[in-house]
Amino acid sequence: MKKLLFIFVAASLFISGCNKTETTGGPGRLSIRITDDPFNIASVEAAYIKISKIEIRQANVDDSYPFLELPMDPITLNVFELRNGITEELVNLEVPSGDYDLVRIYVDEAKLKIKDIAEEFEMKVPSGEQTGIKLFVDPVIHVEGGISAELILDFDLSRSFVMRGHDARNGFIFKPCIRASNISTAGRIEGIVTDDTDGKAPVENATVTLQKGTDEPMTALTDAAGHYAFIGVPAGTYSMKASKENYVEADAESIAVVAGNKTTQNFILKGLPVYVSSQITKEVPGVIEIAFSKLLVSTSVPDVAAFTVTVNTLSRAVTAVAVEGAKVKLTIASPAIKGDVVKVAYTKPATNPLKTEDNLEVPSFDAKDVTNNVQ
Repeated sequence: MKKLLFIFVAASLFISGCNKTETTGGPGRLSIRITDDPFNIASVEAAYIKISKIEIRQANVDDSYPFLELPMDPITLNVFELRNGITEELVNLEVPSGDYDLVRIYVDEAKLKIKDIAEEFEMKVPSGEQTGIKLFVDPVIHVEGGISAELILDFDLSRSFVMRGHDARNGFIFKPCIRASNISTAGRIEGIVTDDTDGKAPVENATVTLQKGTDEPMTALTDAAGHYAFIGVPAGTYSMKASKENYVEADAESIAVVAGNKTTQNFILKGLPVYVSSQITKEVPGVIEIAFSKLLVSTSVPDVAAFTVTVNTLSRAVTAVAVEGAKVKLTIASPAIKGDVVKVAYTKPATNPLKTEDNLEVPSFDAKDVTNNVQ
């Protein structure tokens, strides 16, 4: 008998490699799994889709050729949990032998849950419930007796849920973006993203991008251990990069993916010198001390216009800037007094930005609370 395994992964459709025993003339087994190409909004708590039906069609037939429905119970998935190699099996059953190049899945519901917002966002499913979402499999998946074949459905969360405007509270539009991958001709890439500290701490929620030539890139987000994974990656040569806010982007070129094999690619992200804290001491109430994560050079001193200071919501001029080690001292036009609410912001200038000896520049930061120690 021939068997087909359907596996669903967020962000991609995956068909696994074939494990061949003795070839027979009967049906083979097909497994279909689903996984996720993670959503790039850190505030997302969950992303649900309900799949009610899956159909497949043989290759090299005309459009009138009927689809084969794969029996399954409707299933609701939180695709946000299907990350970094985690998959969910949708069907695992026997199908007639042959080559298949088209999958049609029926999505009935789509919902998104955002952190700190009580209600869930429910979205209309464009055509999915009525006519299904068509996914072409290239190269085709081959099913024959004695062979188990796996197909991965890669659901790209970052492109499937589109924010209305610039505020999540405005809601989202559901535009399903799913890729089908024949795992028998695909490989896997995974690795760890760490920072450049002595302990090489893992970097969580770093974005790792994988791209072949000018093809549409695939993305993954690292977990708490800094781990990422791409599964169902077609064989070939790829470029990669890892990035996160307040880190220098790391690149890797000519990464080879071999069918049926795992490629390991780790990244080390160099941290930028970032804002740590700020205070006004009781001894010097007219100076704001800003602490940064790395030593800064004293020869690159921004103009006073690069800093914005407010006291009790009113602007207060900065009259002088001094850089001393990992601290920047701002002299303000008049001293703070006890109880004043002070905030400071920095806009990186084009000339003389705050920077380290190896030319890593301090990124701009919005208004930060200044600890007022004036008695």
